[in-house]
Amino acid sequence: MIEALKKLEQEAQAEITQAADPATLESVKVKFLGRKGLFASLSARISEIPSDQKRLAGQEINRVKTVLETLFADRERALTFEGQ
Repeated sequence: MIEALKKLEQEAQAEITQAADPATLESVKVKFLGRKGLFASLSARISEIPSDQKRLAGQEINRVKTVLETLFADRERALTFEGQ
């Protein structure tokens, strides 16, 4: 699961960077962080992880979510600034 989270993070970073306008960025955000998005579906699989690994997986889930939210916010600010 941790490897899948890292891969998801890399894919999201690439798509966030490529988003050329706020509408595209929003669709990327929904794809990754939406209620039925890739992050949510991956996070829901934590119950499949052995008990001794859940703590580490939970920490990684939280780290990746924070990173993605920060990347989206930064890119949104950059696109807003470019549009002015």
